[in-house]
Amino acid sequence: MTDYFSDRQIGSNPRIEEKIDQVAWDGILSLIQIKIDDGSLAHGFPSHCPDGNAIDGTNVSAFSARVRAEIHDLAGEHSFSWAPPPDSLPSTLAILDFIQLIARNIGEPNQVGWHDFFSHHHLKLNREAGLKKFVEDINRIFSRNGLAYELGEGGAIERTVPAPMADLVKRTGYRTGDNDLDGLLDTAINRFLSPEPEARQDAMEKLWDAFERLKTIEGGKDKKARATALIDRAISDDAPVFRSVVETEFKTMTKVGNELRIRHVEVGHERVGETGEKDYLFMRLYSLVWLMLKRTWRLSEVKREDADREEKAAF
Repeated sequence: MTDYFSDRQIGSNPRIEEKIDQVAWDGILSLIQIKIDDGSLAHGFPSHCPDGNAIDGTNVSAFSARVRAEIHDLAGEHSFSWAPPPDSLPSTLAILDFIQLIARNIGEPNQVGWHDFFSHHHLKLNREAGLKKFVEDINRIFSRNGLAYELGEGGAIERTVPAPMADLVKRTGYRTGDNDLDGLLDTAINRFLSPEPEARQDAMEKLWDAFERLKTIEGGKDKKARATALIDRAISDDAPVFRSVVETEFKTMTKVGNELRIRHVEVGHERVGETGEKDYLFMRLYSLVWLMLKRTWRLSEVKREDADREEKAAF
């Protein structure tokens, strides 16, 4: 994606907005209309020439039917129209679903012949090139409007997180030796990156469940002894101050999970309401979990000898 001059001079907009407004939606609509008109969507919805059956453009009727069937909050008022009414603003989730539908069905149209009788070109679609260009175009709109979403190379949308956070949460390869723990961590991360607002709560619940299970992964007579054994293995004996920090964080995060409405929903547990609060709590606990996994060689992308060198360098 090519940056604008202002991006290079003063930096791009912070990607923190989670609601797509009318300006961004109008830009997305304009882009989609161009893709319909130039035949890009003929990859998934081909219109065929009556003489020889070559592809000659987008089958708008078939495309409209698919939109009406799959994106109920977005479809136009008439059966022959895919577009929503002018100046309408569908829900953000409907728009994101719509973008993914386009991504699944787009290609780059290349003209391979001219048909004199019908006055149209025949087309050949390049799926890979078309998807790549669409990803770039959509992500430019997201970026310029400060939207906290990213369309991936495969056509799936994820919520964006700041780079240092993303570097941690996207390390989803574990070798904990406990399938349930691996599954909880994978689910927590996938839900955290989901564009669905309600997924954030689910992500926190799964991460706190993973934290509680992580405490028991080492040997010991009871849960407290097992948690101590985990810290013993993760933190060097000659780092007493850092060990104290980690022990305090274990206690704090356990208290958070018990007293806020994360793992428990009984009356009296304080609700975590704001998206920013949920992100903060998730990243704070995930940083602790990630540290424990890394220092006990349970991250699949970290070789034991590399981790050993990093540990010695750290202390």
